Amino acid sequence: MTELTRPSTPVVTFNEAFSSCGNFGLWQVTMIGLCSLVMADAAMFVMWPTFARAPVPYYCSDVANSSASEHQMRVEDCESWVFNYSATDIESSMREDFLLIADDEFWVKHHASTYFLGLVLGSVLGGHISDRIGRIKLVRVAFAAQIVSGIGVYLAQDFAISIICWFLICVTIMFCFVSAFTYSSEILPAKYRHISPFVISGAFGFGIMLSALLSFYVREWRMLALATTLKSLLGLALSIVAHESPRWLWTVRRYEECSVVLSQVRRFNGAETKENIISHLKDASKLGRPQISFSISSVIHDIKDLIGVSSPTADSDEQCQVQSANITDVFGYRRLSFRLVVISTTWIAANTLYYGLLFGASLFNQPLYVYVFIQGMASTVGCVIGGVCMTWVGRKWIMAGFLFLTGSSVLGAVFVSETSHTIILTLAFVGKFSIQIVFATCYLWTAEMMPTVIRSSAIGFGSMIARITGLAIPYYTILSAEIWEPLTFITYAGIAYIVTLLALLLPETRGHALPDTLEEGELFGTPGYNKKPTVIMHELITAEIAA
Repeated sequence: MTELTRPSTPVVTFNEAFSSCGNFGLWQVTMIGLCSLVMADAAMFVMWPTFARAPVPYYCSDVANSSASEHQMRVEDCESWVFNYSATDIESSMREDFLLIADDEFWVKHHASTYFLGLVLGSVLGGHISDRIGRIKLVRVAFAAQIVSGIGVYLAQDFAISIICWFLICVTIMFCFVSAFTYSSEILPAKYRHISPFVISGAFGFGIMLSALLSFYVREWRMLALATTLKSLLGLALSIVAHESPRWLWTVRRYEECSVVLSQVRRFNGAETKENIISHLKDASKLGRPQISFSISSVIHDIKDLIGVSSPTADSDEQCQVQSANITDVFGYRRLSFRLVVISTTWIAANTLYYGLLFGASLFNQPLYVYVFIQGMASTVGCVIGGVCMTWVGRKWIMAGFLFLTGSSVLGAVFVSETSHTIILTLAFVGKFSIQIVFATCYLWTAEMMPTVIRSSAIGFGSMIARITGLAIPYYTILSAEIWEPLTFITYAGIAYIVTLLALLLPETRGHALPDTLEEGELFGTPGYNKKPTVIMHELITAEIAA
């Protein structure tokens, strides 16, 4: 008598199980709201140092040194430094607390550059940790680390300790970015998935506005750091009760946990119960990895998953085949490698101009609180306009058009008097909402242009290159301060115009079937792409490479 064996995978697919719970209902709205809270919280952490390290006029009160240039002096050459806060919008500064002045003033630039260094490390670690222990667990880790590090900033009496704590916050900010974008895309059906980046980015802009308002009422920089930190307690509490991504749970064979989450989703959305799906989910719960309640052993289990002692995926042969390519394989294909390099320049331009404008209050010589608030408003407006444009306009023309508009807005500031606040702020507003659209387009255009086997790696590569080059952003203002006043504006505009021309060399992706293999990616955008089956594509690519 033949013994029947239980199947190792569920009979029902995840898409079937998830769609039975309601494609877009109260649960999805609630979880998108949580992702928006995560992004708004991250934005407030990004912005508070802008107020803490804002420029403050200072001078040495020693009679003997009163004729010397303060910026050319050594800190120890003066016994009493005086800071003139009446000429600024702030009431205290880390520049005074840590004496980041005179020959030590360059540390202010290093503090700003630390943000991008943290993003680089966070982008390297964030995706790996998220894939290993889960999206929501990474958010909890990020919130907990931000609270501890933020309190460290508040208490630090030494600049080295303060900047280390700030660096750790920056790493966790990228954890929040990774988790929020990934989680929101996984819980929405394909029909609505394109709106998630704009909703999440809009929340980031809203967080910038909240930061300006909080900073306006909390003028002491340490109290501002503490207030920004303590509001994360709300996010941590909500993340503890939030559901893990059911798609991730299913992917890593945690079917029992996934079934519990799906039952909650069904209850939230008020979806009709389908007995066959319920039956299949009960069967699936007996497969894969059993549910583990929170305990010391569960934490140890997550640590083992993280360092690779136990694999959480147990990939099938088919999954392993899909994962076989990596980003370096692109450079064996002439057309595809060219496109990867060019699309990376759009990431560099987007990152440089986005943060150049965001932290540009002193460069544009505008009131700090008003400038930051308008920058946040511009980001939110850009997300609304971008969401509409993505539906009707091709990616190439969105990228080229709004990147050109950003460059022109920045360049226009050269020809306007600093006292014309309305015109300057309008140009900064137009530049910011334009570059917000460009940044969102980078994500979408890269995802649509690069083949499935290296799609996530390509997005990570572009983001990584952007963050590394972003290390130089705080130093661009030196061009205007020490060489020629309009030079920083001209540099930003030049980057925008050059990359605009390069973007026109890339293929349009809107309305086209996405490539899956490297061979398809190489032929993507050519006249015969949509007509050629994969086998013929492989033969054509082989012939091209041989030639």
